[in-house]
Amino acid sequence: MSACASAEAAQPLLQQGDIDLLISDLRLPGANGLSLLPVAQSLNPAPAMLIITAFGSVQQAVQALQQGADDFLTKPLEWTTSCSRPAACWKIAACAVKCNATAQSWQWSNFTASSARAA
Repeated sequence: MSACASAEAAQPLLQQGDIDLLISDLRLPGANGLSLLPVAQSLNPAPAMLIITAFGSVQQAVQALQQGADDFLTKPLEWTTSCSRPAACWKIAACAVKCNATAQSWQWSNFTASSARAA
């Protein structure tokens, strides 16, 4: 587990990879937490991403989800929510990795089959 005080400090850590879950506050010193989403999404596999804030609006939640966040929570967090939502995000990320691998496998086998028929 790692903690960073700003989005700028988190970016190099993210780029090193080996991150399973990214939990970021929306309001951070400097860049906001949404600025981490493109960096995290560029990783393979991308970590599950959870944005939290005390100043959330529906518009911000929609923006975060459209930019790739798996969930958006407002503070104060309830204990049951705090424990269950990251687990749900991990499941979403694991499913995405599995679906992506299946799609790549299907595309490759489809390409191979097509190539064999053409020969």
